[in-house]
Order: sequence, then structure tokens, then C-alpha cells
Amino acid sequence: MRSLDLTIRVHGWAVQGVRPGHPSQSWAYSIGLVDFGLPELVLTNVGLAAATRLINNVASRMVAGDDINTAAAASHCVTGDIHVSHIHGDLVADWINYYVGVRRDASRSAMFRQLKPNVRGLQASHGHRTDDLSQPVV
Repeated sequence: MRSLDLTIRVHGWAVQGVRPGHPSQSWAYSIGLVDFGLPELVLTNVGLAAATRLINNVASRMVAGDDINTAAAASHCVTGDIHVSHIHGDLVADWINYYVGVRRDASRSAMFRQLKPNVRGLQASHGHRTDDLSQPVV
């Protein structure tokens, strides 16, 4: 968590990868955008390097003032809702650990939005499917 805290203090946010060696089962999400009053971003089924690039590109544009849809479109993505059952599961465990454990800010709440590569973007070129996180965990 110290490395994560340092990254957020230096850069404003971090990207956390989960199962980075398994692109078809992996996901990545931002930690720290909530401190800018912005939604955190989640991207599934994309390798960690590509996910980090996409999340950082969208996050940079949002911090600079673009709305989330404009920022996502510039990286060939669309955004989607994330059902609360994913948030209460393990989807963003390190986000929760960071704000409750490291920052001791249990009152912090965040909105999470899913980034979905569009047909012309990463999804088409890499043949990956995108999970629909707007549906509840079954």
C-alpha cells in the first residue's frame, strides 16, 4: 500500500491491475480520481499495459476538464454504469483498502464508471470481449 500511496501523492491517481497475466480474465481500475471529484474508472478483459494506458489517458483528460464521455471517446471508449454488487464484491478491493486503511477516510464514497473499448478501438484489434458490469453479480 505504501507504493500505491506514493504513486497517488506524486501523480494524483494510480492504476491497479488485477490478474495482469490473464488478459481475458483481468481488470484494472483507478484509485485517486475521487480526490478530484471525478468517478473512478474500471476496464475489464484487457492486458495491464493497455488498460493502464487507456485509464491514464481518460483520467488525464478528465482532470484537465473534459467530461467523462468526451475523455473516453478520445481513447475510443464508451462508458457504462457499474452495478453496486460489483463494488461491494472484490472488483475494487484495493480502492477500499486504500481509502479505509491507508487514508482512514471511511466516509469517502466514489462513483465508478466502466470504460468499454468500442468496435474501432482496442476491443476490435485485440478480439477481447468486455464484461457488462451494469448487471448484478450472480
